[in-house]
Amino acid sequence: MKTEVSPLFIVFEGIDGSGKSTQLARLSDRLTAAGIPHSCHREPTDGPVGRLLRRALSKEIDLDELTLALLFAADRSEHALLVQAELAAGRTVLCDRHLLSSLAYNAPDLDGQWVHSINAPIRSRVRPDITFLFDLPVDEALTRVSSRGEGRDHYEKREVLQQVRDRYLYWADQLADPILRLDASRPIDSQTESLIQYLKDQHHMPL
Repeated sequence: MKTEVSPLFIVFEGIDGSGKSTQLARLSDRLTAAGIPHSCHREPTDGPVGRLLRRALSKEIDLDELTLALLFAADRSEHALLVQAELAAGRTVLCDRHLLSSLAYNAPDLDGQWVHSINAPIRSRVRPDITFLFDLPVDEALTRVSSRGEGRDHYEKREVLQQVRDRYLYWADQLADPILRLDASRPIDSQTESLIQYLKDQHHMPL
């Protein structure tokens, strides 16, 4: 049975291994059980620019950091139109990564304010109603990634991930967006209940 609630744009952020994708899937299951229409997205997307980015991140092709930053913004620009359409149709959108990822992951030699500025026009199209930031110490994150048997991608070296985590925390304070920081070292069920309780309290979602 479909439940009528105001659609939300909900973003999940965190370094690799933080468990954000697991929490997105868990929230999706709760929304389905509650009869709340929704869709699950990710950035980079599966569109043409997003596919190019995924090839670069897997080191299939070599692109410099400036080019990557511009491509992330281009992919997000196209994605924002899709998110707009989903919200207008009454569907809540869950998204694995968004602007905070660009601000956190782009190389230290790129000016964060510049990265923010090239994304500014996109934010006039759509902005998250809430971003859940799953914060985790880097060593624990890399242990989790290694236990999955996955190769480390372009951004999964320890020193780089530490800088990424630091920038996540910095920009979470700088952005004028609703952001809830969650301790990703806590038990999975506890994290899920925290974000569910937030949605109940702040957005009156019947979950």
